[in-house]
Amino acid sequence: MLKSTIVLVAVAALAVTLNAQESEPSATAPQENTQRSEPAPAVSAPVLSTPTEPEVEDVPIEQHIVPIPEIIGGFSPTLAFSSSINRSNLLRLGLNVGGSYDDNALITPTNAISNWGYSIFPNISIQQTRSRLRWDLGYSAGLNVNQELSSRNQGSHDLNLNLLYRLSPHLNLLLADHFSLSSGVFNQLGANAAPQTGSSGVPGASVAVPLSSQLSNSTSAQIGYQFTAADAVGVSGGFYLNNYRDVPVGVQLFDTRSSQAAGFYTHRITERNWIGASYRFQRLTFTNGTGETLVHSILAFDTFMLPAKMSVSIFAGPEYVNVVSGLTGSSTGGAQSKKWSSAAGASFNWTGLRTSFFAEFARRTNDGGGLQGATQATSIGGGVRHRLGRAWTTSATATYGVNDSLTTGAGIPDSVTWTSFSASFERAIRESVIFLAGYSHEIQKGQDLLLPDANAHRNRVWFSISYNFTRPLGR
Repeated sequence: MLKSTIVLVAVAALAVTLNAQESEPSATAPQENTQRSEPAPAVSAPVLSTPTEPEVEDVPIEQHIVPIPEIIGGFSPTLAFSSSINRSNLLRLGLNVGGSYDDNALITPTNAISNWGYSIFPNISIQQTRSRLRWDLGYSAGLNVNQELSSRNQGSHDLNLNLLYRLSPHLNLLLADHFSLSSGVFNQLGANAAPQTGSSGVPGASVAVPLSSQLSNSTSAQIGYQFTAADAVGVSGGFYLNNYRDVPVGVQLFDTRSSQAAGFYTHRITERNWIGASYRFQRLTFTNGTGETLVHSILAFDTFMLPAKMSVSIFAGPEYVNVVSGLTGSSTGGAQSKKWSSAAGASFNWTGLRTSFFAEFARRTNDGGGLQGATQATSIGGGVRHRLGRAWTTSATATYGVNDSLTTGAGIPDSVTWTSFSASFERAIRESVIFLAGYSHEIQKGQDLLLPDANAHRNRVWFSISYNFTRPLGR
């Protein structure tokens, strides 16, 4: 399971070795001949840079590549502040101790079971930037303890790697991997140790699953070639898996495998506006390879990079969905089906010094988050984060999603609707000590086949205190 993670860590180490003899980045781009008559060559600086923007080493990693939507292999919106994104060459060590209360840990419309959970997570992260390399590696490991559901007590691991290597002035390589093994409210650690929207941890799935142990790994790679100052092509690929363990009695959750590949072309029509088109293929399999869905997408997209760290991205196009075989676990088996559908989405992201905000809408085929197999999913959500003075930071997120199953059969809900709202605040007790507390409310309908129209409500409260030590690495 860890093979892909080990490979990416090895690539990071190799890239660092290749750059070990480089001096501190100070070289400037060669002066162009003002008499040049042929088209300008591909830029050697980040594609979004301008003479008034920061140097290469201060530009966030996501701005070193041409902007494309997340569905093709681009970056998802973030609530990080721009001051945090721009930091580089840092070693961070930390310890996070937290607790949570969940009044409906199994997400049932009736006979809810509450649970107190506690966790402790030491963590380490490294960020380093060189003239041709930027990489971020973070790892945390600890223990989740559940008071009422002790069978789900376990050690937890979270490993995250992002690497950008400029193979040449025209060619960029981007690698990313996220491995997680955990259970409980802290099963996916965000930048502020708060649970992320979408409690299943499944990319693109707006559902909540009963408390269980989850092992997930997401790996992606992208190569982009900018052959003129205004044109670029690229390919991307990725693999995602999510396995469920210690599933509650009477609950059916489907393990997921998702692999995808995409090719794209994009053209800059103005200094900050890129348009493009892509072809994307995705293969979804479930529960030990039983159940397979193939998705072909042709998408047009447009990305605007606005002033003040704002960006807007939209995409739309047809999808051809082929359900090759239905789920066969637990006496289910859906008939084969083929259909044309539509995929579309839009996102807005603003990362300011004291305020960050995102809003997004998406309609596409996804893996159903473990509840249904392949689904036609529609979701809308957003979030805001604001720093109040030097010590206080507040944040809030909201998501609404509808997941219509593409596979029929016993044990598979026809449609699952999920609504979530969360709010949290952070208090910097000292520069290196932060207290976090938050609350979330979730409503899910359709999961219980005996009561398909009944709503399952869940309230969660979490709190944590963390200590972080930061040390600069070189310049």
